[in-house]
Amino acid sequence: MQAGVTLLILLVIDGIAIVALHSEPAEDPRARADGYHNAAWTPEYFGEYASMRVRWQPYAYWVGAEYESKYINVDAAGFRRTLGGEDRPDCKHPARIFTFGGSTMWGEGARDDETIASWIQSMLDSEQMCAQVTNMGQDGYVSTQEVLLLAEQLRRGSIPDLVIFYDGYNDVFAAENNGVAGLTYNEETRRKEFNLLSYPRRLYLSAASRFVLDTGVGELAKRLLVKMRPNQFSEIQGRLVRTGAARVKAIRLEDDQKLQESVVRLYLLNKILADAMASKYGFRSLTYWQPCLLDKNQVTVYEKSQKETRFLPGEPEFDRAISRRIAQIGAQSGIHDLSGVFHDVTEPYFIDEAHVTGEGNRIVAKAMLADIEAALRSVKPPGATGLEGGAPK
Repeated sequence: MQAGVTLLILLVIDGIAIVALHSEPAEDPRARADGYHNAAWTPEYFGEYASMRVRWQPYAYWVGAEYESKYINVDAAGFRRTLGGEDRPDCKHPARIFTFGGSTMWGEGARDDETIASWIQSMLDSEQMCAQVTNMGQDGYVSTQEVLLLAEQLRRGSIPDLVIFYDGYNDVFAAENNGVAGLTYNEETRRKEFNLLSYPRRLYLSAASRFVLDTGVGELAKRLLVKMRPNQFSEIQGRLVRTGAARVKAIRLEDDQKLQESVVRLYLLNKILADAMASKYGFRSLTYWQPCLLDKNQVTVYEKSQKETRFLPGEPEFDRAISRRIAQIGAQSGIHDLSGVFHDVTEPYFIDEAHVTGEGNRIVAKAMLADIEAALRSVKPPGATGLEGGAPK
């Protein structure tokens, strides 16, 4: 009887938590970022974003699960919708463009029509360039996962004419989280999950912890932790990740040349692999090092607050040290450094440490446009009959 009453009480408490979560969901504070200029759609957008999930993807770990909503749409392949590129009579054989990156390329903080990929599509449409852009960016991806996802497309016979990589931030801070370069976020959790079925005790403990976290009370506690301790806890692919303890180890290595060199070396290795695939399969490849809030000199009051709360002591120095290395070798290595695109801009664009508004994405896409147009003029898709207006047809 005591066990039954206890269980009943727990179920009632969990039910109350579930009702509280669904009746008045916690608003993402980024919805009030000054870069949105009090737009009415942002709370609904971030509510949609919070309800998204991911699914397992061989080699790369995960891609977005199929999702349909007002502002965010992800297809069955795990790729976010790109707006534009409607059928035109003069564009029978569009050049295929694949864009890769983490959540910044995916478009966190922006509606479907304001992602970098959608802006590129819109700008190419305006220039009468015959192209079709596919947004393959994924939340939390590091450059190694992007290269693996590209390789998977090639294995399936899906050959692009141009690939665009827009990344860097995740490579830096994943290395800081792990204390080792070249790993994904939350790698420790995946290590613990490996071979769970072979160890019943570990399996039961893992299942019990997942059950607790997936209850209404667990979800409520998770949201409170992320909100109250953003510099210690984060939610990655629906999992609560304790980042503070892992980062302390890396922060002590902020002056460690070896870790900085490893981050850059492995990043360059992934570019070499992508370029090798491009050479083998006959497509072009462009690589861009992305900006983050640390690169913006003229910050607003909101952006300043994000600078002060989103980074632990030592993290800005670690990031800047790697950015300087990229700046030194970028041109000779074929890396387009966009870290300065918001340097002296006074307008608000950042909603957190790395993500920008849709208008910020437009600025990034505009900075890429000349390179993209030049690359498109150098390729000729299979079945193309010629170049009209300087664009592949």
